[in-house]
Amino acid sequence: MQNLTLHKQSGLSIVELMVAITLGTILLAGILQIFVFNKRSFEITQDLSHVQESARIGIQVLSKSIRNADHWGSVDLAAVSSVGTIAVAASGACDKNWALNGNGVVGYEGAATIPAAASCLGKSANYQANSDILVLRYADASQLTGTPASGTLYLRSNPENKAVIFDGADLATAKAQVPDGTMIYNYGYQAEMFVVRKCAQADTSGNCIAGSPPALVRVRLGAGPKMTEQVLVEGIEQMQLQYGLDVNGDLLVDRYVGAGSVTNWQNVVAVRVALLARSRELDLEIDNTAAFSTALLDYTYTVPANDSARRYRRMVMQRDIFIRNRVGSLSIRTGV
Repeated sequence: MQNLTLHKQSGLSIVELMVAITLGTILLAGILQIFVFNKRSFEITQDLSHVQESARIGIQVLSKSIRNADHWGSVDLAAVSSVGTIAVAASGACDKNWALNGNGVVGYEGAATIPAAASCLGKSANYQANSDILVLRYADASQLTGTPASGTLYLRSNPENKAVIFDGADLATAKAQVPDGTMIYNYGYQAEMFVVRKCAQADTSGNCIAGSPPALVRVRLGAGPKMTEQVLVEGIEQMQLQYGLDVNGDLLVDRYVGAGSVTNWQNVVAVRVALLARSRELDLEIDNTAAFSTALLDYTYTVPANDSARRYRRMVMQRDIFIRNRVGSLSIRTGV
């Protein structure tokens, strides 16, 4: 009969235990480092995505309105008039005369304070210094209606003939000027201003809320009729514009200039837009120790050299947008 020998297990020595703990710690540290790196990489990618998305949406919104600018229902501007009683509640300089001004496209150079002729903001102090301002007016083809509402402005057109701007309460007066018939439409009338505001959120008194990011804002003619502020895109810190002039009538841009160099706004056939977008969140790893500057068209924007402002990611997006109601099929053909 075979004898079985039993062996006692002696366990781990202190040296073996220390080696195991050391190896485990090294492995855990490596895994933790990979996790932290991947988390940081995700945060940076998300932040950059937000910056790019803010700039893209801002350009997209501006593009839609710029392409609609100077649309009068297939009627020449000289054949457009206003009828009935129109009373626009004034907001700064933006009153009835401002709303019904015949210029479909008008720009203002940025300055230390908002230009008086474009002071539509509820609080002028909210204006982002040196940011350019764009004003557009047009008949909005996306707001066609057969039953105009009282307190809202419309443009009623007879293509190639005449058009009238009227309050919905005066539809009968408008019909007397432009009778019902084939191709007779009532378009929503729009007068809007695009401007960068220091904050996206304001309190009930219109004052900026501390910590709120800057934003691209549209001040738009709405029901009332009155001008209403709409925050379009948060994180837009600056907007700079140039205007493409057609000086020889060939529907092509001969040169781009700033608003101060435009002598006849009817010669503007395109708008060059540059937006500076800022990230939503602070990043402590970003530290522009001196004031950070970035070029937008013919203007250099310098970020304030305070601790918080210098810790955001920023990017500039630029695009040339043609005014299709002035260049016609040319813009469609060239895809701009």
